[in-house]
Amino acid sequence: MSADEEPRGTVASHPWPTTLAAHVAGAGPPARVHGYDLRRDLAVHYDFGEYLVLALTGRPPSAALGKAANIALIALADATVADASVHAATLARRCGADEKSTLATGLVALAEEAAHLLQTAQTSPPQGDAVVAFFATLPGEIQHALGEPRRTIAQTALAVLRLAGLDDPLQLQAALALARAPVMVAEALAVERGDVRDYPMQLPTFVYGEESDA
Repeated sequence: MSADEEPRGTVASHPWPTTLAAHVAGAGPPARVHGYDLRRDLAVHYDFGEYLVLALTGRPPSAALGKAANIALIALADATVADASVHAATLARRCGADEKSTLATGLVALAEEAAHLLQTAQTSPPQGDAVVAFFATLPGEIQHALGEPRRTIAQTALAVLRLAGLDDPLQLQAALALARAPVMVAEALAVERGDVRDYPMQLPTFVYGEESDA
């Protein structure tokens, strides 16, 4: 059998499309997201919370939901160097990682952290007065829609995002990652690349002992 007569496999013989389908963003000009002009409409008339909801759901939120989404995203930015994602980014920089590697390290950890937060939010200890105070910052329309605050600020903020249409785990994880990324990067920038001298190497304190013969 000649090479021209050799049977083609399933992949080679399938009538694949010749172009990539763009479902959300169009390159333009003008550049568009879900049909909205990115620079002359979204950049001018929408704040970041509204844009995020629109981009992830395809629907612009109401003014009240957009404001509430902004409040929720900033509330969810509660991350410190004690959290895995921030710690990982700062440690990568201390170990000499360049900018893209520092960012990539932190973002990978941030994806895991966001997934973990979604899984454990319902079992977190109640925060009482702090949650009531946070709930009061939301627009009245959103308070009415939620009915009451949840057990924690994070749960209440996530409830706001779900109310805005972010009900898929990937949408919520993306929102959490975007909310916490600025603090993560800022903490990484606060340490010098390659500087491990002020890193607490012995936490917990190392205990040295003789090797057991057992």
